[in-house]
Amino acid sequence: MAKILIQGRFVGNRDVFTDPYLLVEQAKGGILTLTRKNTAYVEKPLVVVPAEYFEPWSIHVVYWGAGEFRYVTDYAEVRDKDAFMRQHYGCREGIIAEVAWGATPSQCVVMTFSPAFYEGKYQRIDRADRSANYVEELIPGFAARRLQYTNARREMFSGVNMSDSLADLEKQVDLLTQVVVTLAQKHLDDDERPKWFDQFVSIFNLNDSTKFKTPEENIEAIGETKSNLRQAQQVYFSKKSQIPDAVQNSRKVGSR
Repeated sequence: MAKILIQGRFVGNRDVFTDPYLLVEQAKGGILTLTRKNTAYVEKPLVVVPAEYFEPWSIHVVYWGAGEFRYVTDYAEVRDKDAFMRQHYGCREGIIAEVAWGATPSQCVVMTFSPAFYEGKYQRIDRADRSANYVEELIPGFAARRLQYTNARREMFSGVNMSDSLADLEKQVDLLTQVVVTLAQKHLDDDERPKWFDQFVSIFNLNDSTKFKTPEENIEAIGETKSNLRQAQQVYFSKKSQIPDAVQNSRKVGSR
């Protein structure tokens, strides 16, 4: 079962509370959902556990904007997170919750920062502190392992040229497209081909990314990029496997 931390206002009586709030629900089977109540939108719960976007040793943030949850898993290239979410997704409240993961989906901590209600056992956050510090108290070793995991991932991406990868991926698709077009022209009559076939072939021939090199040179470039990416992944997974699981015992950070 996930551990629930409430830092924002706790909604004591939902019948008389008219402002928007976050309903946290957790079933015995481990399913945990967040539902935004008292809004003008159709209620659509966000399923936190089982974790569709589970990533070990990480903290993901939850926003609310334009009538739906925005579950953000990667902020590596965003300097002002709240401003970015406000501008692009209409999330004007800032972060309303965070979800932290340990080594497995069962090591889960959910922290709420907007008014919230939860019927089960929760822990109250009364002091101002970084989210990672609260998680550290519930999953000892979280901070160090999160840093190891983050550094391993960054090293993997730093060794890969994303522009070259994208270009070679396009070349791979275009080479395969050439094969499909050739087979269609050879084995399908005009009435068997899609109506858009000739238009597609015309546009493809005009913008084919492989026309600047020979097929052999393109294949060699694709192979080199794939090899570099596999090597980077191999190093990443090797380092990731060396990160030990967190200690299972936990300490209280507050009380109900």
